[in-house]
Amino acid sequence: MKDILPGREGSPWRDPPVRFGSWKNVHRQLRPWCEGALSNGIFRYLAVDHDNAYMAIDSTIV
Repeated sequence: MKDILPGREGSPWRDPPVRFGSWKNVHRQLRPWCEGALSNGIFRYLAVDHDNAYMAIDSTIV
């Protein structure tokens, strides 16, 4: 998350960098992805990864 909202520790959602637009737009874009089938599919895939090759996941991988 720090890659998305860099800055001070505990950076508030309502203070994203200007290049992301308003916090409402950021929220509107991230919420469906986090709650949707895509993220569930990713987590299901990772759960069966027995050798833990993909244990770490961040925005540089996705």
